[in-house]
Amino acid sequence: MTLDGFTNFIQNVVAFAVLYLVLPTSYAVGNIAKRPVIIAVSIGVFKNTVSTLNIIGILVTVIGASLFTYFELDEENSNESQPDSVEAPKDNPPPGTELTPIKPIDGHQAKAIKSM
Repeated sequence: MTLDGFTNFIQNVVAFAVLYLVLPTSYAVGNIAKRPVIIAVSIGVFKNTVSTLNIIGILVTVIGASLFTYFELDEENSNESQPDSVEAPKDNPPPGTELTPIKPIDGHQAKAIKSM
């Protein structure tokens, strides 16, 4: 029982470490992709019988996770080829956000963003 609790604790620590590094969607797809591996290992170790429907389900899972990874990497590669966003010069604020003087309050001059 202690070993079960310890391994569960370690699994949670690793899960949070991985979530820190990747997006939650990628983590979920990775979690889904590991299930066919676990099933395949259990088939080999415990000599479980597998129906045609089980094999189709495993294949759909592997293909879906592979396609997600392919398209995610493809999107990352296309984003790397595009230049980073260009910042506007600091002395030319975007239209509608210019600072305009307002009436002094208690002798102090203040500025406010012009409303649109």
